[in-house]
Amino acid sequence: MGIEVRHVTKTFGKFRSLDDVSFSVASGELVALLGPSGSGKTTLLRIIAGLEFADSGTVLLEDEDATDRNARDRGVGFVFQHYALFRHLTVFENVAFGLRVRPRATRPARDAIRARVMELLKEKGLDDVLVVVGGIIPDVDIPKLQAMGVKGIFLPGSPMQHIVDFITTNVRSRVGQV
Repeated sequence: MGIEVRHVTKTFGKFRSLDDVSFSVASGELVALLGPSGSGKTTLLRIIAGLEFADSGTVLLEDEDATDRNARDRGVGFVFQHYALFRHLTVFENVAFGLRVRPRATRPARDAIRARVMELLKEKGLDDVLVVVGGIIPDVDIPKLQAMGVKGIFLPGSPMQHIVDFITTNVRSRVGQV
């Protein structure tokens, strides 16, 4: 998903969180926003996702103006720092949840939901994992968004650290097996 941000400004009261921010990200490109706490990184991601609106400026998604579109119409997923998983549901049920609660007119058939969820879980190596536990939480949240057809996914701050920790542990265990 190509993203272009043009001259975005956002204030909260007298505090200016973003001041004339502009940048672009090509489709398929991986970008990290770096900066100290309170520098506006999460605010910028929330504006791109449609969870917050800029005071001024423009957000383009796939070369289309999305500035005034709500979050539902942007096709952008956001993995929050506090994950949106249901601990009482299995990994499969968490990923399938968004598809199952769609309005009947847009809800895929039960077999189609099962096939899509299994495909996503298999890609992540989670097809045999039943319960949601700490290290795999971000790995479940991402297929959950993909199942819903999200085009772009943002991972602010803390979720990235969990992924790094999980990958490090996974690589160490595989190296130990060699």
